[in-house]
Amino acid sequence: MERKRSLIRRATAGFFWNQLSKVVVFGLSLLFSVVVARGLGASRYGIYASVLTVASLFRLLGSLGFNQVANTYIPKFLGEGPKTAYLIRRLFFIRTSIIFLLAFVLYTSSGSISELMHIPELSLYVKLVSLYVIFSSISEFLLHVFIGQLRIGLTFLSFPVLYMPLS
Repeated sequence: MERKRSLIRRATAGFFWNQLSKVVVFGLSLLFSVVVARGLGASRYGIYASVLTVASLFRLLGSLGFNQVANTYIPKFLGEGPKTAYLIRRLFFIRTSIIFLLAFVLYTSSGSISELMHIPELSLYVKLVSLYVIFSSISEFLLHVFIGQLRIGLTFLSFPVLYMPLS
């Protein structure tokens, strides 16, 4: 009975922190996009938008449903320490391997992407985005591991950092 109450308290706190982090992200994203648009100007903002499109595409390709698996199966095995630890390690290894492979492909094809979009200076930015894809994808997976463990308070600070550059 006490475990059930603890779970309800943690879930309620999780809902609160989750909503608060979304409000912070939306507010900061609005502010960030206005500042970036005014600071870069029309032409350079177009390059920025192109880079964000490439980053979003590669993050999506690298996710492959791992976040949903973490959110579904970590709570299921939460009381069974070894199973949970094995699941997290295994998913982390597979996801990280896929992300590094995709980042490598992105890095090595930056010139082709630049030519395809007819934006010569895009190549350098795409190379930098490959590093961002690695960092953000691994961080996003860990965020979902914390969510699966109902450790939502820990995600409050990381959520805005992960999603701000994509505004």
